[in-house]
Amino acid sequence: IPYVGSGVLASALAMNKTVANAILKNRGLPVPEGVTIDSEDPDALKIIDAALAARPVCIKPNAGGSSVGIELVDDPADRAAALARIANVAKRVLVEEKIEGVEVTVGTLDDRPLGSTEIEPLTSFYDFHHKYTKGASRYHSPARIPAEQERLLMDWSREAIRALGCSGGCRVDFIVGQGRVALLEVNTLPGMTAVSLLPMCAGLAGISYEELCLQMLDRARLERQPREAPTPGA
Repeated sequence: IPYVGSGVLASALAMNKTVANAILKNRGLPVPEGVTIDSEDPDALKIIDAALAARPVCIKPNAGGSSVGIELVDDPADRAAALARIANVAKRVLVEEKIEGVEVTVGTLDDRPLGSTEIEPLTSFYDFHHKYTKGASRYHSPARIPAEQERLLMDWSREAIRALGCSGGCRVDFIVGQGRVALLEVNTLPGMTAVSLLPMCAGLAGISYEELCLQMLDRARLERQPREAPTPGA
């Protein structure tokens, strides 16, 4: 059955945050510093300390989405408790430096950047609740950043999509801070609800929700062709 979106390999690469970051970093893209650990490793805290010292960190499942299980930890003394909580969600976790700033996403269709949207959660950070509850976040399309900076995010998004081999509708997430921008991840399965970001970005390119769906369907394919059935009696 033909399907929309990225192929199996690109989807797997993007879902594995450690592998994806290594590929993106090799392309010169600005991913956060981080280290991958087993959440139940007795030496986990030592590994984090050696890699990130006393910096605030973001602890997230290495393979996951929708911000499920994410822990933002400012005080190193709270890292042990955060690891204990996330162990209920994921064994393999990525611990990254926490970067303060505004979250901006760029929607793409194949390797074509469509536009940028700034995310403003009304409380806390952009967690599961703020992503899927209507009215819990404000969105600004296009993002309220300088035009030159937006063009840079567009260029980086195109490069990230090409580096991972993604296709169809995707989203590339960034944190835009004071004097620094970091690429957080590439999402190969972006939401398509009334409060989802890819349709917002597509609207900036003059693509309606209906047209976006049709264009994604037009790109549906089957990467592996089925083998021919054996000849009866052969």
